[in-house]
Amino acid sequence: MSSLEERICRQLTDIQEKHLLRSPVITEVQPDGMCTRDGRELVNFGSNDYLGLAAVSGTGAATGLGAAASALVGGRSAAYDRLEAALAEFEATESALLFPTGYAANLGVLSGLIGKGDAIFCDRDNHASIIDGARLSGATFLVYRRQRLDALRIALSQRRAESECCVIVTDGVFSMDGTMAPLAELCDIAEEYD
Repeated sequence: MSSLEERICRQLTDIQEKHLLRSPVITEVQPDGMCTRDGRELVNFGSNDYLGLAAVSGTGAATGLGAAASALVGGRSAAYDRLEAALAEFEATESALLFPTGYAANLGVLSGLIGKGDAIFCDRDNHASIIDGARLSGATFLVYRRQRLDALRIALSQRRAESECCVIVTDGVFSMDGTMAPLAELCDIAEEYD
């Protein structure tokens, strides 16, 4: 298990022991500002859907699409749960997590998993959303060039001892020129330095 995985497990255990783990509840949006949660019909005060447009026939009412609060506040759509379960099954993994955009995914994942005391090694040609997520994380931000993996190794060897976690972040295919990242070599380097 990598140092990042170990830290995530420790943090999750700590949250559970303090009874602070929050889980979204399935909520069915209904017309006229109502919703059903745990079998109870409620007035929906936790939504950003002030006009009730998400529940109007033909606008996504069947799937709960539309303006809403966060899943922890307003509840989750059963359709999203089914889609995440189908994606996880397709990928043969424990679970999947949907984000509304690729930009939101890059910001959320990087700033959510990496933080102060860590180091992010970011390819200089990464998409702007990856760079933004890396910078928002609060980690030490270092740039490498995929054409110079020897320099990446040296930088990792220098930073590894002083960083709790070191993470290499890259595009798979670089949108600016269509070149592919040397993923096999990057994975080997990542395993070498944890």
